[in-house]
Amino acid sequence: MSDEKRTREPHDRLTRICDAGVEAMENHLEYGHDVRAVILLSDEKGGGLVIHGYERDTDAVVDLLMHLQAVMRANGQDLQVHALPGRG
Repeated sequence: MSDEKRTREPHDRLTRICDAGVEAMENHLEYGHDVRAVILLSDEKGGGLVIHGYERDTDAVVDLLMHLQAVMRANGQDLQVHALPGRG
């Protein structure tokens, strides 16, 4: 059984820390409502993720993959993503 779940409120230590990051971002002088964020934290037990400012989670995933591709290219490597048929 999977431990992943989607909620609107932080539900564990890592998602509470992520949520504090969103709060700090919103309080920054240069913050605007056009800013979107994906905050990902990990520890030895698992991970926490907060998606902020996106209408659809899939848009956040696309942005995340584009940023990861840029990081890989900056390090002389390439990242390829291939979509697979869904399971439903």
